[in-house]
Amino acid sequence: MKKILLATILLLALKLYSQCNIPSNSIYSFTVNNKSYEIIKVNMTWTAAAACAVQRGGKLAEVMSKQENDSLFHYAKNKAGINTASTTAPDGGSASYIWIGGNDIQTEGKWIWDGDGNLSGIQFWQGNYLSGNPVNGLFNAWGSVNGGEPDDAGNQDGLGLALTSWPYGNAGEWNDISTNNSLYFIVELSGTTGLNKSVKSYSKYPVHLENNNIIINQASDIKFVEIYGIDGKLIYHTENELNQGKIFIPAENLEQGILLIKIIDNNGNFSFNKISII
Repeated sequence: MKKILLATILLLALKLYSQCNIPSNSIYSFTVNNKSYEIIKVNMTWTAAAACAVQRGGKLAEVMSKQENDSLFHYAKNKAGINTASTTAPDGGSASYIWIGGNDIQTEGKWIWDGDGNLSGIQFWQGNYLSGNPVNGLFNAWGSVNGGEPDDAGNQDGLGLALTSWPYGNAGEWNDISTNNSLYFIVELSGTTGLNKSVKSYSKYPVHLENNNIIINQASDIKFVEIYGIDGKLIYHTENELNQGKIFIPAENLEQGILLIKIIDNNGNFSFNKISII
């Protein structure tokens, strides 16, 4: 039996600023291939959405494969309860979009993954649709109809995943649209980079070890709990499993090393516990 050491319990949380205090009924959470995501059904500009994503412990989704793109589109279109009329871009053929983490704000035609909004990141595309090319073979899903996207038709620097078709692309493809559009967005939560940038010291949920269980006390307002390895891999998820106001997590079969416990309450606020299992 593994010996569990709560050697360092760092209670951490994202104290959301007022512009990112998202009502719980405006958040749709899901997991794909050990990555956790949130679809935020609140309208924001690209820049505000990126800042909110960081405050929530992640970044705007950076899409690295067709499988990931198809999954995000599926959940946004079919599962999240989005009214597509509530998240439209007039300069994108008046189609419906949700923000993801790409832009060419810094240099026109140089598209980068910049989900935390710091204007730096991995370049995935250079140029416009007709004369452009993917960089280093990275995935792209630009609109592919009637000349396609990106076309920079009027200072269009933000990356939108389309939920409906428009004259130059199909639902599920990408369009470059103005960052000033006010749209819903997808937050990618699985990696540890965003957590390291965003968390602050916090003390709310007492945690202790008892009979080889990790026990979270004062848990009546917790929506769900997830445990991640230090590499960001999701290894445990539990939801609505209260027992006398506490949550019990069996620790015997958890992997060894430093783990992060992510706690999300019913209002969408985050806190994190760091534990060591040896």
